[in-house]
Amino acid sequence: MVNGVLQVRRLDVQDHEAVRNMETGIEDDYVVRIFPDLISRRNNVVYGLFDGDQIIAVAGYTTFYDQYAMLGRLRSDRRYHGKGHATYLLQQIINEVHQHPNIKWIGANTQISNSPARKVLEKLSIPQMTLFYPAKVTHPHLLEGTDGPLWDKITDRDKKRELVQSLSIDVFPYEAYYPLPFDEIYITDDYLDSSACYVNPNGDRFMFIREDQKKYLYANVKYFWNDAFKQPGFWKTVLHETEQHPEIDGVWLDLTPEAYAQIPDTEVIEVGEPWILHGLFVEK
Repeated sequence: MVNGVLQVRRLDVQDHEAVRNMETGIEDDYVVRIFPDLISRRNNVVYGLFDGDQIIAVAGYTTFYDQYAMLGRLRSDRRYHGKGHATYLLQQIINEVHQHPNIKWIGANTQISNSPARKVLEKLSIPQMTLFYPAKVTHPHLLEGTDGPLWDKITDRDKKRELVQSLSIDVFPYEAYYPLPFDEIYITDDYLDSSACYVNPNGDRFMFIREDQKKYLYANVKYFWNDAFKQPGFWKTVLHETEQHPEIDGVWLDLTPEAYAQIPDTEVIEVGEPWILHGLFVEK
């Protein structure tokens, strides 16, 4: 793929030095730090836009079950800003993803303050789907939730699947950093078996808790209502599960704006800047 004298190609491990030489203005950029591991993952692809031997922009995508493609890793050399290079590079990547016969959705996550990335996605006609707050609880034993009984643990796989199938949601918190459109395709037997499941005494609320390694090891809590801080026994149950996994560094929970508004006045919850999930379904 060529744009005048500029060229787009897939990156490999030999491009690490060129990526390091980009002036992105990002201190301790994780894309640079984990680059060799990043490009070696089967479901990750990273491209660079080159001016000769100089990389002036990078971007890529991650696929989930060969049907969902999440754009990301967008970085631009600030010496080349204002020339539409990021938009051009992402458009070439999107064009390629469209050629994949199984891909049915293309999306991206952006922090709400990242206006340049949001403008690029707007230019590429990738609309906003939802907004969420990433919440990390590093000391769950200090969190005082609404008092109530410990929830019942569900170990039967078929029952877990039945609970998932009862959901009426558009987005599922598949992993930390990776909410995806809800689809039973990635709720596999292994996914269910590796997820702890608890149901409240009334049987009208449930949660899944699954270990997730994102630099740190999190207990990723998947809860589908806005009353986590008001639901009796919710945090007692989360604490009960995490105490069985002492290696966990903290709890990760995606919050809707409604759930975020109910956070009690506490210092044990670290709520990050909200993220916006963008995405569109691919017409074949």
